[in-house]
Amino acid sequence: MGYEPPDSVVIDRIQRAFPGDELRERARATNLIQRERKFDVVALFYTLAFGFGAGSQRSIQAFFERYVEMADLTELTYSSFHGWFSPGFVALLREILDD
Repeated sequence: MGYEPPDSVVIDRIQRAFPGDELRERARATNLIQRERKFDVVALFYTLAFGFGAGSQRSIQAFFERYVEMADLTELTYSSFHGWFSPGFVALLREILDD
């Protein structure tokens, strides 16, 4: 079995590769967000990278629950969350991952 770094090392590497300030700047540049309210592009991206991609439970509901936890929200409707998965979000992900 090969070497598997601890979760903290993986998290640190992803956060250094994709800094929160840069993610917010790119989200504004692609007009994904004009103002920040309950939509936290950094929490959404990190939830996707950490929790959803490698997790055993890969449902939109599980992703929604993990995002609410990571963004430290007390209330968010599923319909609002679902609405964030737009062509703009896809464009942002492509831009981030193409670099």
